[in-house]
Amino acid sequence: MSLPNLASLNIAPTPTGMPAFTRGAQQKLMRSLPVEIWQKIFEEANNDPNYWDTKCDETVKRCLVGENAPWAQERDAQGRTACGPDGWVYDQANEMRGSYRGGNGATNWAELQQWVQANPQELVAEVRPDGGTYPGWWTCPRAYFLTVCRASENIKRQGANFSLYSFIRAPGRSKPWMTALILEYLIKNPQRMVDVPPTDRDYAHFATIILLLAPWYLSYVPGTVTWPLGNVATFTGPHPSPLSHHDFQTLCKSGTWADGMMIRYVPGSLNADRTAQSAAPIPEYAEIAKHAVDRTPQALRFVPGSNAVDGGPQAGVRLPEYVEIAKIAVKKTPALLRFVPGAEIPVGPNGTAWTGPPQVANWVQTPPNGITDEEFREIAKEAVVAADAGQRAAVFRMVPQPFRAAVAAAVAAARAAAAAASAAASSST
Repeated sequence: MSLPNLASLNIAPTPTGMPAFTRGAQQKLMRSLPVEIWQKIFEEANNDPNYWDTKCDETVKRCLVGENAPWAQERDAQGRTACGPDGWVYDQANEMRGSYRGGNGATNWAELQQWVQANPQELVAEVRPDGGTYPGWWTCPRAYFLTVCRASENIKRQGANFSLYSFIRAPGRSKPWMTALILEYLIKNPQRMVDVPPTDRDYAHFATIILLLAPWYLSYVPGTVTWPLGNVATFTGPHPSPLSHHDFQTLCKSGTWADGMMIRYVPGSLNADRTAQSAAPIPEYAEIAKHAVDRTPQALRFVPGSNAVDGGPQAGVRLPEYVEIAKIAVKKTPALLRFVPGAEIPVGPNGTAWTGPPQVANWVQTPPNGITDEEFREIAKEAVVAADAGQRAAVFRMVPQPFRAAVAAAVAAARAAAAAASAAASSST
């Protein structure tokens, strides 16, 4: 049986204003909880996204409640008690917050010690308000945990006066816990990702996560492209990108996974009118495009091979995977057949996209751009099958006259097969 959600369980020390018998009973109950329950409490609390905002000291409070409990005295395989200086409670909290990551990607206390040994210049104790010093953060998980909590509280106290731009460029940026604190701030303020220099050691780590929250940031990633003049692409930042190719394509995937339309910034994409191509597609472009149109079908307009807005020759070189990508898009949004080479599209009198009644439009068949008749019929079939009754006629109108009979027959066959499969499934139940 699964345990209930224990993340918000109130297990802080009992208020002294409570009647003595009530206070004693609650403390006795809390201290007698089995170790499995306490481990679950700590795990769920540390996974609570709001935990670090207001309850950084809850871990210490929980240890105060359970300090004399049997579970807190037991030692693990490494000889640690739960709440001692080397306690697994603090170590677990540090790990789940990601506080060790800045130590060359460390995930636990043992790995952080390797970074500590390689960076003795960083072993400077924090000065207390009274002029003394706190225990060295590098000495044990508890001291490290409390150091991180004080640093987090310092950011909170600054409120609107906090400057990530200055914070990330300060000498203290070299401390390993800074990675977690900066990421926590960015998650709450994704618009401030623009303050993080691409040369920062954790830039790719931060951007991969923030792009899921603010996909527009992809246009700021060095190596992506924008179209300031409409038909002339400009690379963002230095070119080639200072990022490794692995990091760059990972960021492109992250941004387009959140919003497929962000593929417009990936090198290789077309401009808004499909009259110019930005650059040669990166090797992962087809993979990115498949995810982009699956997420946002309208992203097909930016994929090399799609029709120009005026029905003229397509820009760039059609992707070898274009047919597969187009099928994904039209299955979700049938009207996107207008972007597929070979389709008939309405064009205005001055060669622009037609927005009036289709009955009086000038219909132009677009160049096939290397797509075979069979490939177009297959894409068109998928579009017409997916169209509802209100869309079907408009989508079918985009199919050139020579292909209509074949497409209609393929659609009928597909529907008959689907009906037969449905009937068979019903009869077997």
